[in-house]
Amino acid sequence: EINVLNKDIKELQKEDELTSDIIAFLSEGWVPNDKRKRLMLAKYEKKCAVKDGVLYYLKIDPALDKEKWLIFAPPAITEDIIIAAHSSRFAGHGGVFRTQQRVLMKYFWPGMSTQIKEHVAKCQTCLCLKKPPSQRRVPPLQPIPNAMVPNNRIHVDLMGPLTIKKNNK
Repeated sequence: EINVLNKDIKELQKEDELTSDIIAFLSEGWVPNDKRKRLMLAKYEKKCAVKDGVLYYLKIDPALDKEKWLIFAPPAITEDIIIAAHSSRFAGHGGVFRTQQRVLMKYFWPGMSTQIKEHVAKCQTCLCLKKPPSQRRVPPLQPIPNAMVPNNRIHVDLMGPLTIKKNNK
């Protein structure tokens, strides 16, 4: 799990304009005069909640039919979160998808995917270790020899998770 430098999330959210506006809108009913801000706040109205003074974002995973409340990270700590999810000693420079999955265990912010892609694309360790596509060598597929006796070789196909429908229509 990613923990970012023990910074006080409440204070950082109050210092950020977007998160402080959403907190004021949800907890105090404050509505800005600016039309763009009102539209932006309406976008987050049903997906956000304030708990103990901290702004959270509701992430719904349709594949697992689960809801999870994530901390709405202010810009002051987003780079630290990405570094912890991608470059820390436990993260292992996992690439865009794995980094995003690690971040989404606890945090959310607008533009997160783009910021993660940019960070991973500029990561010096990843650039040094990964070969360019022209230098990658994929070994050719090898035919599997025929079995000579029963149960000489066993194969298993894995798939899932599968969703169970109540109606088979």
